[in-house]
Amino acid sequence: MKKVSLKILFGIVAIVCICFESYAQKYTFKNELELLKRVDKLPEYRTNSYVEQISSYDTTGGNDDGFDGTYSYLRKEKEG
Repeated sequence: MKKVSLKILFGIVAIVCICFESYAQKYTFKNELELLKRVDKLPEYRTNSYVEQISSYDTTGGNDDGFDGTYSYLRKEKEG
């Protein structure tokens, strides 16, 4: 009974691994360069991608991140 359950477990693991491999996207350096040439594709997110952004913007005006906050912003809004 133990050999049968190990064979079934191995079969399930093999099937799962094969399924994941078939859905894996192969990205190469050449593919990345081709994507950069397509300006219309630049703002698109890729399928199954995770996008995250971290900002140190201080809404109270004390944006002191080591440069006293004088020139350490990319864009400053009129109201603050």
